[in-house]
Amino acid sequence: MTVLKNKGKNSWSTRFKNPIMKPCCKGFCGYYLDGKKMFTLCDDPKSFFFWDVVHPTQEGWKSIYSVLGNPLTKSLTKL
Repeated sequence: MTVLKNKGKNSWSTRFKNPIMKPCCKGFCGYYLDGKKMFTLCDDPKSFFFWDVVHPTQEGWKSIYSVLGNPLTKSLTKL
C-alpha cells in the first residue's frame, strides 16, 4: 500500500500509463489449449504495474523496491 499511496516523481501515477489495477496479461496467462493461447498480452508491459491480477511486472517490482529497498535490505542484513 505504501507504493500505491506514494506521490511524487517516482510514484506509480507518473510511471505507469495504465490504471494501477489493470493487468498486462488477461485470461489464463501462460496457458495454451490445443496450441491456442488462452491469454492476451498488452503491447507495453513497462506501462503496467501488474502482470496479472496478482503479480507485479518488472516495473512494478522496481516501484516496490524503490520504496521498500533500504528498509528491506537493512532488515535482512541485520544479524
